Amino acid sequence: MFCSKCGAQLTDNVRFCARCGEPVYIPDKQEQEQAEPVFATEKKEINYFSDNEVNQVTPMLVFEESAPKKKKGKVWLWVLIIALVLLIAAGVIFALIITLLPEDEAIDAQLRTYVQGNQFDEKVDISSLVIDEKVRDGEMLNVYCTVVAQDAELEHTQRYQLIYERNSYNWEIKEIIPCEEEKWSMLPLKGVTEEMVKEKLVGREVTLSNGVKIMLDESNLADVTIDSQNTDLENVTDKVNISYKVQSEVAECELTAEAAFVFDEDSWYLTYFKNNESGEIAYREGCAFEADEEQLKTVLQTKSITVSSNNGTQELTVDEADISGLTVDNQVFDWEKGTVTVNCSFKIEKKVAVIAVSAVATYKYNNSAWEADTMDCEAEIESLTLTGEWAGYYTSARNGSKPSVVMTVNSENNNSFEATFAFGPSDDVPRFPNGSYVMNGNVDADTLSVQLKPGAWIKNPRNVYTIELTGTLDIEQAKIVGKGFELILKEQTK
Repeated sequence: MFCSKCGAQLTDNVRFCARCGEPVYIPDKQEQEQAEPVFATEKKEINYFSDNEVNQVTPMLVFEESAPKKKKGKVWLWVLIIALVLLIAAGVIFALIITLLPEDEAIDAQLRTYVQGNQFDEKVDISSLVIDEKVRDGEMLNVYCTVVAQDAELEHTQRYQLIYERNSYNWEIKEIIPCEEEKWSMLPLKGVTEEMVKEKLVGREVTLSNGVKIMLDESNLADVTIDSQNTDLENVTDKVNISYKVQSEVAECELTAEAAFVFDEDSWYLTYFKNNESGEIAYREGCAFEADEEQLKTVLQTKSITVSSNNGTQELTVDEADISGLTVDNQVFDWEKGTVTVNCSFKIEKKVAVIAVSAVATYKYNNSAWEADTMDCEAEIESLTLTGEWAGYYTSARNGSKPSVVMTVNSENNNSFEATFAFGPSDDVPRFPNGSYVMNGNVDADTLSVQLKPGAWIKNPRNVYTIELTGTLDIEQAKIVGKGFELILKEQTK
């Protein structure tokens, strides 16, 4: 081995050239094996001893130092390692993808949407949604969740089953169903409301102040108000004091009551109900009725009064001038019929009789006004009077002629009277003589029968005889009618 600077021969394992002190490069064994021999082609002048001495060096075999070659084996090793790592990572990722279940956030969102859109008519507040269990069966997945939802009045708890199916690398929701073995369990968040109380009162029977029993329904129950309330949510009970109205088209009655409720399954149930003292029935605003005498008189003029006697009945018309002493005794509202019954009394004064009448008028509310519907009357003769001048005819028993007659009743006492009975010519018998005699009579108030018996002659013409007459008093026409005679009151004297 030679020095690379001065060309001096070097001994083995020296580190510096003994001649020039140049550091000696010692290649390792591998580099030595890879080194290639080369021949020098140029002459090189080397001064060993002095600057003047130049030795000619003949060509000789030397080794040219070459750069270390790349370590190709190590590169391929690293490439193999990286490829293996990437392959393992891909496998892990793939395994994670095929085993990954739906995220809880996605399950939560899907179930919330379902509950809000399918389980409640109105929007509820889902206060809790808990995923209880996930059960995978191959490509299918069952997820069980418990939902707690709240609306304005109740807390609802229900368990759901969500069914998923794996599609490629994703889980697809197939169905959401409430668990068959369970249903919504509910608990109240507050006590009963006025709307609930009204709903529970429908179908209850209550007694009004007039003793009438009314079955409550949607049409007659109104203004339900909770006056006081004692709610126990722990024991799911509620006690209330309420006031409410029972109303018809024209009237209403205010009532108060005590009620108790218990919550069971999904609703409050009425377990106790007791009405307190009933209020008075009053007319609703704009529907008041008050019996009016003038109105009653108007109604009476459209009716007839029936007077009964043992001999039959007589129909009397009623004029306003005939009515006296009209008094409204009372008026009663009939809740069930929606009518007002007016009891009144009055007198009808006819020429020959005073009739005492008790009447019952019924009114109905029609087209925002009260109208008379019916009027029933009971009439009784209070007194009779025949005082005055009666004119007519009678039929002669001898020849059937009909002379004129004038009967003047001068006095009477307890339906008995004394009269002057005068007769004379008529259109039928113009030549009939004039005459007169005393006539004693009486009238029976029960039968309206009139008995006329002759007394002493006042003027007795020849061949004329007294006659006894029996007839019936016609109150409406103010006449006495009998067999073969008729007398009509022409002028009444008091």
